[in-house]
Amino acid sequence: MQNRFNQLDALKGLGMILVIIGHMDLSLVGSSIGTFIYTFHMPLFFLVSGYLSIKIYPNFWGLIKKKSKSLLLPYTVLFLISLFFGYILVPFVVVRSNIIPDVEMIQIIKSYLFSGGELEKLAIYNFPLWFLPCMFVTELCFHFLKRIKNDLVLAGVLIVIAALTFPFQTIVEGRPPFHINVLPAALVCMGIGYLFRKYESHIKSNNFINGILALVIIVLAYKNPGNISYIMNPLFFFVSASLITYLFYSMFINVTSKNLLVYIGGNSLIIFGIHSLVILWYTFLPISSYFANYNGVALFSINVFFIILICLLIVWLYSFVKVYFRNIKKAV
Repeated sequence: MQNRFNQLDALKGLGMILVIIGHMDLSLVGSSIGTFIYTFHMPLFFLVSGYLSIKIYPNFWGLIKKKSKSLLLPYTVLFLISLFFGYILVPFVVVRSNIIPDVEMIQIIKSYLFSGGELEKLAIYNFPLWFLPCMFVTELCFHFLKRIKNDLVLAGVLIVIAALTFPFQTIVEGRPPFHINVLPAALVCMGIGYLFRKYESHIKSNNFINGILALVIIVLAYKNPGNISYIMNPLFFFVSASLITYLFYSMFINVTSKNLLVYIGGNSLIIFGIHSLVILWYTFLPISSYFANYNGVALFSINVFFIILICLLIVWLYSFVKVYFRNIKKAV
C-alpha cells in the first residue's frame, strides 16, 4: 500500500512540475510543449483524486466537512497570502511605491467566493487557486456518481457526460464562477481514475506496450490539442489524458519515498498554491542576469530549476515552523 502511495505522489510530483512549466513564459522553448502539457496536466490531478476516492461516505455532511478541511481551508489561507503578496509585498517591496492599490471589499469577497475569473480581478497574481474550489465541487458531485453500484452503468453515465462536455463548454465559456465549465470533464476524469482503481489488477503492462502507448499519446496530443476548460474533441482528449497519466503511473511502480518527485507530490498542495507567486517574484530577482549567455531550452531549464528550488525551500520552511510549534505545544 505504501508503495502505491509513493507511486501516486511521484505522479502528482511530475504533474506539479508540469503545472509550473505550463504557467511560465514558454517563448524560450516554443508553444508546442505547452500544447502537450495542457492535454493532461490538470486531468492528471482529477484522475488521481478519483483513484483515491474509493471510499463512499454514508453521510454527505461528513464528506463536506472533510473536503472543506482539506480543500477550502487551504484555499482560504492561500487566498489571504496572495492578497498580502499582491497588495503589500509587491507595492512596498518590489515597486516601492508605498501606496496600497485601491481594492473594494466587495470584489475581495466575490473573488474569494466565486474564484474562477473573479480571481483575475484582484492583483493577487494567483489565478491557479481556482482549482481548489473546483475540486471541492467536483468531489461533492462525484459522491453521488459513486452511488451507482453497477460499474457498466457508471461507465455509461461517464460517457454521456464526456459527450456533453464540449456543448457545455461552448455555452459556458471563459472562466465562470468556480470554473464550472471544467466540472463535466473533471467528473469524467475522476470516474476513470475510480474505475481504474477497481480493475487495476486485471490490467497487465510491459515496456513494449508502454512504448506503443507513448507513440499513440504523442499523436493524440498534437493532433487534438486542448485543455480541461476547452475540450474540442472529448474522445481524443479523455483517451490521451488517461493514457499519458497511466504511462507515467506505470513508470513509477518501484519508486521509493526518498524520490524527489514523491516529495514534491506529497507537498503538491502547498506548491500548487504558491508557485504562481514564486514565478512572479522570480522575475524580479537578478538570477537570470547571471546566465545571460544562455538562451532557449537551456535558460528555460535554469529558470524552472530555480523556481522549483524556491518552492521547495518554502515547503521546508513551512515544515520546520510546523514541527517547531508542534513541539512547543507538546512541551506545554
